[in-house]
Amino acid sequence: MTSTRTNEATATAIPDWTPIWRRVFYVGTEWDQIGDVYRFPWDFGHLDADVISFLREPSVVRWYLFGATEPQLVHWQQRETVLPIPTVVVVQSKSSPPPIVGIKSVQRTEEEIVPMRAVKMGFFPLDISEWHSLSSTRSGSSTIGKQCVTDRVQLLQCEQRRSSLRSLSAERLHRFDYVLPYSLRAELLAPDDDQEVDSTVDGMAEIPERPGQPIYFEFDWEMDPLEEYISEQLSAESVADTDTNRAALRRAIQEAIELRQAALRKERAMRKARLEALTPTERESYRDMRIVKYYPRNDEPDIRACKTRFVNRYYGKANEVR
Repeated sequence: MTSTRTNEATATAIPDWTPIWRRVFYVGTEWDQIGDVYRFPWDFGHLDADVISFLREPSVVRWYLFGATEPQLVHWQQRETVLPIPTVVVVQSKSSPPPIVGIKSVQRTEEEIVPMRAVKMGFFPLDISEWHSLSSTRSGSSTIGKQCVTDRVQLLQCEQRRSSLRSLSAERLHRFDYVLPYSLRAELLAPDDDQEVDSTVDGMAEIPERPGQPIYFEFDWEMDPLEEYISEQLSAESVADTDTNRAALRRAIQEAIELRQAALRKERAMRKARLEALTPTERESYRDMRIVKYYPRNDEPDIRACKTRFVNRYYGKANEVR
């Protein structure tokens, strides 16, 4: 049974209130999975209650909300199934987050940083016209026609019409799958020695004694002893363990390592340049920024074991999970 305790409390306080989790855009989620998210009666009543409490009190801080999904294997309707679990991230800050997104997938060799408007996204003031108890407040809100909005809470939304998705090329369509709100918070707050480094390289080696049939490898230079790994790969491929064959595989692995390490050096240099370019005001804004990550509170499926503070590679970890 789905928990309704917080939903009922919110509905009592705000008749016909559209839950915030249904208004926010779930960035980085495939379009067909977004539909799956909305078909499930997720309970984010605690998020609505926190927004209500925040707007009822004066504050110089603003809340910026964006959604994300985390596919998880959960027990639902007497069976194990994978569901896209929605999360809503609240960025609490005196300054607005960068109106920028990062696009990076396994298939993309280069990260793409573009304005939100390039993917028809942006942070928009929260419509509180349904909230009759706040419709007369003057703090941070304005009346536009019959609508009442507040810029103290802003939601990430996407203006891409789903009806026009068919007209997009496959490349443009799949860009949305890998979009993430961009910031330098994670880089600024994480020390250099805390940066995770992927020490795995892969590739293929042309073997002189087996032309046209390369050996494919996946090598971790921090974990795998090179000569031992070469012996194991040649044996697994039923290739003679000769000096010539070993040299060919060794050379291919070492070249892959050199390319990867050169890319890491370039990334570190670019990271240093990005951080040095921050103004004192921007640094202070990132350090004062507070991140709260909301999960649904349904009794079923039980997702308590799935909760994590990690937001994304740009925002790092949340200060709090609710």
